[in-house]
Amino acid sequence: MAKSNPIDQTRLALAALTACLVKTLSEQDESFQSRFTENLDRIYKEVRDSELSHIGAMETLGWTGEFLKKL
Repeated sequence: MAKSNPIDQTRLALAALTACLVKTLSEQDESFQSRFTENLDRIYKEVRDSELSHIGAMETLGWTGEFLKKL
């Protein structure tokens, strides 16, 4: 059985909670989610292209985008 990584669990929870919040806010402002997604994509690219390795941050941002596509 694989051992759970608490850091990964925290990142996954953060991504899920962020996606839920974005979906809820988009119920009041229909353009909110598309604006958020554009910003999320921009930030993901900035983090990806930075000089330092930020794998955990990139995973969290990516998971957030994936959750938004599924909700």
